Amino acid sequence: MPKSRRTAGKILFSSMTDLSNHSIFYISFTLAFLLTSLNCSFDKPSMPSWDTNVSIPLINKSYTMAELAEKESSIRLDSTGNLYFEVDADLDNYYIGDELYLESLQDDFSLNFGSFSIDPPSSVATSVSLSEIFSQAEALHGLTVIVPSFSFQTDKKSLDPYDTFSYVTIETGNISLQVQNNLAVPLGSPLTLEIWNTAQDTLISSTTSSSQIAAGGSQIFLVDLAGKKIPNQLSVRMTGDSPGSSGAAVLVDKNSNFGMTSSIMNLTVAEALAEIPAQVISGEEQLSITDSVVVMDAKIESGSVDFTISGNFAVDAWVRYELPDFFSPTGSVLVDSVFISGSIPSSISINLYNYSFQPELAGFGQQKVRFFWRARTVDSGSNRVLVKSSDMINVNFNVEEIRFYQLTGKIGQKEFDIEQDDIEFDIPIDLDSLFFETARLELLINNGINFPANIELVIEGENESGTKAQMYINHAIQAASAPGLPTASIIVLDNQNSSIKDFISIVPNLLRVSGKIVIGDQNIAGTVSKNDFVTGSIKITAPFALRLASQSIETETIELKIDDEVKDKIIDNLGAGVFFMEISNHLPIGASLEIVFSQDKTNLYQNPILEISAIRANAASVDASGLVQSANTAESTIGLSEEQMRIFLLSPLHAGIRISLDGTNGRFVTLRGSDYIQIKSYSRINVTVNRD
Repeated sequence: MPKSRRTAGKILFSSMTDLSNHSIFYISFTLAFLLTSLNCSFDKPSMPSWDTNVSIPLINKSYTMAELAEKESSIRLDSTGNLYFEVDADLDNYYIGDELYLESLQDDFSLNFGSFSIDPPSSVATSVSLSEIFSQAEALHGLTVIVPSFSFQTDKKSLDPYDTFSYVTIETGNISLQVQNNLAVPLGSPLTLEIWNTAQDTLISSTTSSSQIAAGGSQIFLVDLAGKKIPNQLSVRMTGDSPGSSGAAVLVDKNSNFGMTSSIMNLTVAEALAEIPAQVISGEEQLSITDSVVVMDAKIESGSVDFTISGNFAVDAWVRYELPDFFSPTGSVLVDSVFISGSIPSSISINLYNYSFQPELAGFGQQKVRFFWRARTVDSGSNRVLVKSSDMINVNFNVEEIRFYQLTGKIGQKEFDIEQDDIEFDIPIDLDSLFFETARLELLINNGINFPANIELVIEGENESGTKAQMYINHAIQAASAPGLPTASIIVLDNQNSSIKDFISIVPNLLRVSGKIVIGDQNIAGTVSKNDFVTGSIKITAPFALRLASQSIETETIELKIDDEVKDKIIDNLGAGVFFMEISNHLPIGASLEIVFSQDKTNLYQNPILEISAIRANAASVDASGLVQSANTAESTIGLSEEQMRIFLLSPLHAGIRISLDGTNGRFVTLRGSDYIQIKSYSRINVTVNRD
């Protein structure tokens, strides 16, 4: 039989496939033999014979819609007994832990030594005698006379060498030269003081003063040395005038002098080959957090801070580093130090497991990871080393991706991609004959994340023939009531707010769910843990409303059996008989029934050896809502010849039931679990009971 004859009928009678387990052809009858005693004068007595009817039950079975619902996982009964189509599936869990992280941060930064200090050298001195600057001193020595005015220029007087450096290039500082006038006459004005490089005999700097140094008085000259390269030995020279004794007689002493004492003060240098005391330099670096999150307090599950410190300086150093945004399990700030030996790099890796991350509070995209560091060089002692202000400490700083197991803060628009595996479910093979007047999709979302969210879904359905339909959901989701306590949000799509009727009309047996969940609100703070998740389920329900074309179905074959002893009794005494059928139709559509018999079950419906004509039962009566009120019953009795009756004695013998259903002529009809179709049949055989 072509499949088109089997289509929608399987909706109603798929459970008939186990009919052979319930219907067994059997016969039972009682034969009574009457023996009577006759007078001996009569003829020899003989056994009487007569005809009797024996009824053989064949089928007595009701097939209810409730039985269909039990066999099909997608068909259910509601509380009133109405049948409806339902499929449901759980969505995958989407864990917030997949999004609780900071992306890797990396930067390179350097810090120049810059200007550095050295210990100021000791004061050095020299002196100039009167005879060196006044040509008449020798002749007037020991006399008390009036000394005339004169001009002078001293020789270059070498100062004592500085013992702490070979040379320095001065960033800031000056040389202080104190002139003590021990002469009997004043010096000046003006007076010019010059500083010379003794070794190279080059002028370094000079200064001129318009003031006068009285006899027995002193004056300090300050010479700015900024930007000057100073060797460890200097010479000084003074040029100027003297008013003499200004008309007064004074004792002339050719050996009297004025002294010059040199001191270098407030010295910072840009370069030096010198004994370098301990130097301290420090820096602060910040790396921007670009993730869409504001962290108030986060517990770290994995991640590390890695950095390499190197330099090109000639002294060793201790480098103290501090990451003030990271706190150890005991609550202390992450602080440590590392020793740098000259220009040999040193690498550090800090495992941040179980640390807390508490950056300074700022807006989205404005928070920083801070790195403070301070280097203290080792005092070179009596060793002279070359140090330049351009010398630097280099740091390669890297924050490996940090994942959190708990975070308190604000999350702005974190997205979870949803790629649900195909959701498959069993559909009765011919449910494509169904239509639905109404349907409902219920999407249950359990949000265990303490932030509000929005879900955007595309739900695609596909049936066995490849037909597809889609629905779209865009809906807000409530935040968890507290960390780890999910809040349920129920989203309902029905005929009024969606295209679900078109979606369900294809009767999909496969669902694909895709889309995204967007978590967070820039104005709301919350706390989440890595195991917090969003999950949910989809349930589609559609009450049955059938609109069927006329069609036929054929049950699986039934094997009929009869006891051999009974069969032998019937064979010798079989006569004509009748076949009785009754159908009770408690369905809202008309139906007819016929039974066929054959010894070949593979060709039963195509080439039967006996076919019992159809019996018809009209549709049951229904109320205004389309629900069946009472069944329609029809009976049929068909006469069979002795030859036809003998067919029931064949072995093997198979029977099949062909049920033809009327269409609904475009009307919708409603089914309930209590709706049924009942089939009864038996044969009544005329058997001759004879003297044998």
